[in-house]
Amino acid sequence: LIAAMSVSLFAGCSSSGKTGNSTDVLVIGGGGAGMVSAITAAENGAKVILVDKMPMLGGNTLVSATGITASDTKLHKDANRPFTVEDHIKKTMEAGKNLPNEKLVRLLAESSNDAYDWLVSLGLKYKLDPNDSFWIIPEEGHYGAQLVGAYKRELEKHKENIEVKLETKAMELIVENGKVVGAKIKDNSGKESTIKAKSVILATGGLGNAPEMIGKYNPKYKGAHGVMSTPGITGDGITMAVAVGAALRDMEYHQMRPLATASYWIRESVLSEKDLGGILVNMDGKRFTNEELKPLDLVPEILSQKKRTSFVIFDSN
Repeated sequence: LIAAMSVSLFAGCSSSGKTGNSTDVLVIGGGGAGMVSAITAAENGAKVILVDKMPMLGGNTLVSATGITASDTKLHKDANRPFTVEDHIKKTMEAGKNLPNEKLVRLLAESSNDAYDWLVSLGLKYKLDPNDSFWIIPEEGHYGAQLVGAYKRELEKHKENIEVKLETKAMELIVENGKVVGAKIKDNSGKESTIKAKSVILATGGLGNAPEMIGKYNPKYKGAHGVMSTPGITGDGITMAVAVGAALRDMEYHQMRPLATASYWIRESVLSEKDLGGILVNMDGKRFTNEELKPLDLVPEILSQKKRTSFVIFDSN
């Protein structure tokens, strides 16, 4: 259904007679960040070209299944469950073991109420997680699918200013006089061209489906994939940015999950929930680790086993 919606909304965009050689804003990547960037630029009067190598929009946002973290929202006030900006910062820093850049965490927290209000203005409906005021979740339905649907509707409203080119891969960034001024692209027929822009927004996601890159930045996870990623998340933006001199940080802290095969993630509570979880055994049927290790620490334990494989055994409870 989602793929069909993408075709009906956007298939004609790249054949609208526009040359696509130049624009005000070029957005590379059509997930949540890219779509919101394109919408925001168009709202401010800019002409936008958004390119994505996949045949549909959505990126990893499409499979995001939890919600938004926000503070001081109307939901918190109405429920008389105070959760302040300072609470938000404190919980985020604790969850990240104090590794995040606190200035960026503060920006996130201080902007979160505006973000929540904007999502509501798009027609999305949310409630507080009954167990944790940190999370705001959909009243019903799937969080990521709803977000992508809302963003697509907004893109359609701005179709006079936004041209979407699907199955169009950005190959490299164009730099002139020390500034990124566009990108070289390739369409699904293999034809290459360039798009110049006054501003370029790189919104290509991470490296969840780039096993070699994951291993490069953290050898413990060599050959593994991030599993909670859609197929297009292969580190293209990182590669393009580094090629023109961008600096990286914290690349070794990539999120990994232990109980997974490609596109399928088993809930970790079957291992970690006290007095309920099961056991992990290797190809020889031998238990080889403490199953209550944190997910990031369980992954290398599993990768060190024969065929980099383990089985989880648990009962009907």
